[in-house]
Amino acid sequence: MASLHLTGCSVMAVAGAAVTVVATTVSTGATVVETTVSTGAKVVETTVDVVATGVKAAVGRDED
Repeated sequence: MASLHLTGCSVMAVAGAAVTVVATTVSTGATVVETTVSTGAKVVETTVDVVATGVKAAVGRDED
């Protein structure tokens, strides 16, 4: 289980014991923070855009 905590929100990615890459990108203006965790055989990608009006999250999975 991979758990990612961001300012103002919480993103958790769970794929059993087979999570290979968890990539999280947080954009706040011109600042970009990217975190990658490797643990298994699947790909979970999370992108969070923090804007003045709120938070938008798009999650995509690619399972081989």
